[in-house]
Amino acid sequence: MAAPALVPDAEAQQAALAGARSELGREGVLGSPTGYPRLVVELVRVDAEAVGIAELDGRPIGRGAKVSVVARGWVEDAAGAPPSRVTGDVRRALTSPEGDGAISAAALRRDAARRAGEAAGRAVARHVLGIPTARE
Repeated sequence: MAAPALVPDAEAQQAALAGARSELGREGVLGSPTGYPRLVVELVRVDAEAVGIAELDGRPIGRGAKVSVVARGWVEDAAGAPPSRVTGDVRRALTSPEGDGAISAAALRRDAARRAGEAAGRAVARHVLGIPTARE
């Protein structure tokens, strides 16, 4: 289940949910006849920063972008129950090439945000299941 998103990136939010569902399914704990307990995933932020700065005509340009997705999650054991197994912020980042134009660069960044969101969702699910993961 998705918490209200704190950032307007529906694609990254859906990717985080897909990553969490994938991990829960892999562990055999996806779905319950009552809908509880359930994992709630909240997208906290999506950042992009230039990497590999170069110079073009005396101006700095980025040769790529590091896209980071921060998510958090918790388990709702029953309707109205307080959250349990709260993860805190989980960050996953990917680096994408800049592309050869503005449209291509935007598409590459969206893809990196989607893949980072999926990785963050998987990490949130692993955390609430008690499976150790590397921290970033």
